[in-house]
Amino acid sequence: MEGHIVHMVTLAGNSDLDIMHLLLQASFVVKVVLILLAISSMICWWVIFTKWRELSRAEIHTRGFLDLFWSTPHITVAFDQSDQYNKSPVVNCFQKAFVELNKVKEARARHGGEASSDIDNVHRALKREQGVQMAYLSERTSFLATIASAGPFIGLFGTVWGIMDAFLNIAKEGNATLTTVAPPIAEALVATAIGLVAAIPAVIAYNVFYNKLRSLDTEIDTFSNDFLNIIKRHLG
Repeated sequence: MEGHIVHMVTLAGNSDLDIMHLLLQASFVVKVVLILLAISSMICWWVIFTKWRELSRAEIHTRGFLDLFWSTPHITVAFDQSDQYNKSPVVNCFQKAFVELNKVKEARARHGGEASSDIDNVHRALKREQGVQMAYLSERTSFLATIASAGPFIGLFGTVWGIMDAFLNIAKEGNATLTTVAPPIAEALVATAIGLVAAIPAVIAYNVFYNKLRSLDTEIDTFSNDFLNIIKRHLG
């Protein structure tokens, strides 16, 4: 019992258990895993900050444009003032649809035509631009999903490799005391910790951004339906 206490005291006072020292003493493979996870974590935070700003601005501009659209007496006035909300995906869809609507009006003035086919052209313009806008807003979120799912496994790989390497070294030295076993295993476990540090913010951010993107997509669908109803009344 006293021997175990001596080992615990010695281990607690051992500078080898300093985190930075553990990282420097880790094996080559574990170091590569740690560097990879550290780079991935930095990229994740860059994606989180830039995407948060981008989506927040899109939401603010969308709310501003919808207030403008429903408070103006004519859609031409809304179109003329819509550039101030150009970060909104709804605005971009509206502008594309408005341009298509003008083409439809010109074609009907020259050749006539059926209202249903005219509305289909505007509808296609809306759906096409909706796909473009959602693809743009979704950029880089797949990286967050990748790190959220793969980060813990990459860290676990580093841990397994480090523990395996530690036991091989212990077998060669023939010394398996707590003082000799704990530091190399602690070195290996750091990889799992770093993997979780990279993955946890990524999975939280991805879920938040997914909900924001779904909300914006719903806003586009709702606006598109309302806009098409207005056009149907106008063309009819």
